[in-house]
Amino acid sequence: MKLQPGTGIGQITFGLTPEETEDLLGHPDRVGLDEEDEGSLSYQYNHLKLRLTYYDRTDGRLGYIRCAHPELNYRGHRLIGAPVKKAQFVLRKSQKSWHFETYDFFEAYFDEQHWLTLNVEYEQVISVEMGLPFTEDGDYIWP
Repeated sequence: MKLQPGTGIGQITFGLTPEETEDLLGHPDRVGLDEEDEGSLSYQYNHLKLRLTYYDRTDGRLGYIRCAHPELNYRGHRLIGAPVKKAQFVLRKSQKSWHFETYDFFEAYFDEQHWLTLNVEYEQVISVEMGLPFTEDGDYIWP
């Protein structure tokens, strides 16, 4: 599973419709509606440890990806299970360019340029989240 910042993961790219996703991956293991973000639809694929979110504001197209699959990699380097400092280095981002937030038992490192978050427990990356990037004017940057 190849991470492509700003584009997607492998053949799963921002802008896909739920139907196009099902053509690629089959029927999801779980389908949900987000109560906090009215009109958003989420697909979960357990074997891929992958959650995909489609938003009304993106005309029902894929706008957010969360992945915890152990084979998720960037330029051949695995991210899940990697020490956070190594993952930041692999992603070619200095540690100072990440926005850091701490929660009860995990940390999140956010890269605004690529709208990418590394979720971390015990100083190891447990999942990667990536949103569709947009311009300062709020226009989406589709791949």
